[in-house]
Amino acid sequence: MLVSLRKTISLIVLVLIFTLVFATDQEIIIQIAEKYLNTPFLSATIHQTNLYKLNNKKLESSGKLYKQNTQYLFEYQKPYYQFVKLDEKQIVLYDSKMKAAHIVDGEKAFNPGIILNEIKKNNFKILKKGSILCAQLDNYNEQLSEISVTLNPKTEELSTFSYTDGMGNKVTIELTKQNFTKSGKKLDTINYPKDTKVFKQ
Repeated sequence: MLVSLRKTISLIVLVLIFTLVFATDQEIIIQIAEKYLNTPFLSATIHQTNLYKLNNKKLESSGKLYKQNTQYLFEYQKPYYQFVKLDEKQIVLYDSKMKAAHIVDGEKAFNPGIILNEIKKNNFKILKKGSILCAQLDNYNEQLSEISVTLNPKTEELSTFSYTDGMGNKVTIELTKQNFTKSGKKLDTINYPKDTKVFKQ
């Protein structure tokens, strides 16, 4: 009985090792996407770079990314306070300098939840292999193109999100200092001030 149990445990361990060692790049990407989708709360430091094609201008901003179930919040402190709060239905973009908020359809703009779900469904192609994997999504929507996600198999973390908008402007969001928790920032409480000008698109 004891010998049989030891053999069973050994077999399970070997299967797990085999799965980890011989998993394809595609399977690894899907596993990492599922990790982010399944975590209740996430916080990360973000650094965003916007490259504007028309005037060849570069703008940088930084702040924090938060996730609560299917909600995401990009909260920028530099160069000034802004936030992008989104779920599968809508996206709210608040600008403290303009004292304005824009509300758009959740499927018509950059949405990490939808992107990760597309990866989970295997709707992507691998651009490069090696220490850092890169998954690209085609036909995400009419407004965005060249959507790609880089992932680090060693840390099982996302490294960057990037996309190009309809005017050819490139946006790259780098993630660092990531924390996966069972509790965290309550995103339902985040909203724009009452005197904010609201525009719906």
